[in-house]
Amino acid sequence: MSFMKDTICYVTYLIVVLTIPLYSIASASPESELIMHLSHNENGIIPDNTSVTIRIEALKNSKRIPSDIKIILTLPERNALFTTEYPVIEGTTLTAAHFKTENGLLEFTTIFPIRGKYSLKASAMPNGSSNSSSKLENTFFINVGEDPHDIINFLILTAFLLLLGILSGYIFGKSKNILNKSP
Repeated sequence: MSFMKDTICYVTYLIVVLTIPLYSIASASPESELIMHLSHNENGIIPDNTSVTIRIEALKNSKRIPSDIKIILTLPERNALFTTEYPVIEGTTLTAAHFKTENGLLEFTTIFPIRGKYSLKASAMPNGSSNSSSKLENTFFINVGEDPHDIINFLILTAFLLLLGILSGYIFGKSKNILNKSP
């Protein structure tokens, strides 16, 4: 019985291992791709302050192709440990749009309102093509860090509260010693 069980597991393993690379080879098209460029480095994006230009290009054989481009820009997902400044909007759609491009280039400007990992789902269908196999799709992730001023303000507040606690502990400790020494 154990031999039969081991054989079934081994055959299943071989089927999975051999079919996954075949599927990825069949679905990957190295001559066609959808790429994204940001006008700023991700470390330079400050939430609710920096205007960022996003460029999406539909390429075939390293040349832009006229396409219908659809985008969905989603705000960072809710995190149970660290929420953003506005937890009500986490995980919602910031932008959803459909554009016709003559040169395969879509360029738009946005301001990211909160910190976190944004998801940009883009799909492009070459103009005049109704074949779904020629559709290009990609999901890009944009990380927006915390505003450096907020970090500095948090550190100043923490240091102030720590000093206040030490000072008040010293004062209350001294007054207790004085009261205990009184006859």
